[in-house]
Amino acid sequence: MAKSKHLEVFSSGRKLAVDRDKHTDEQSEQKNTDKSLKSTARMAGRLDQPSVDSLASDSWCTARSAAIVRYANIAEVEAVKRTSTMSKQILLITGDAGESYETLYAVHRFAEANYTPKVAAPSKRRLHLVMHDFEEGWDTYIERKGYGIESDMTFDEVNVDDFDAILLLGGRAPEYLRHDEKLISIVREFDAKQKWIFSICHGIQILIAAGMVKGRTMTCYENVRFELECEGGKFVSAKEAVRDDRIVTAQTWQSHPEFYREVFACLEP
Repeated sequence: MAKSKHLEVFSSGRKLAVDRDKHTDEQSEQKNTDKSLKSTARMAGRLDQPSVDSLASDSWCTARSAAIVRYANIAEVEAVKRTSTMSKQILLITGDAGESYETLYAVHRFAEANYTPKVAAPSKRRLHLVMHDFEEGWDTYIERKGYGIESDMTFDEVNVDDFDAILLLGGRAPEYLRHDEKLISIVREFDAKQKWIFSICHGIQILIAAGMVKGRTMTCYENVRFELECEGGKFVSAKEAVRDDRIVTAQTWQSHPEFYREVFACLEP
């Protein structure tokens, strides 16, 4: 009886051990399956729909095929989201004698963030930009020839509904652009449609001409302060960039870090 009982216990223990090992193997296989599934799903996300359908109709079990399609659909949704972000357009306003660093930085920074920057000017051609710098011994900035850039469209070709925001760039260009009636109407339309409006350096001269500074707290190049305050705006000198409702303003290209943090906080809250 004792020997028989011992064999029974031994057999029972062995069965438990075998069941445990089997369960462990099943768990390991499931993990490998999940890993393979996710890897295949990522691949499916890069394929077109016929390829995804082909994968789904493979000799795999129905559950795994359905999961692949599900993961592929998730990947497709994410791709649509990325495409949606990339379709956002930002209108950049400048012209001859626009500040080259401010302009090129804006173009590259928005493109880097998957936005589409479009440069609008009085005419569609290569613009002659300038560089404004600050040197010891000068009471104001100095101006040198800067990089050029091709404008994408004229002011007459702008459709405000195509853009999420407008950026008024600085340099010497705003002193004559502010007299362009079409540009002024564009800026006012952005305001009327509750879209974002950004301005840096002398760009505020265009906002002033559009009658959009009264009662607002703003900043700009320090020597444009007089114009801002004459039209009822409050000038802030202690901050490189200032947000007032849907308008963000900045002092100079030296304000880029603070300015673009505010800009993208608006575009991507």
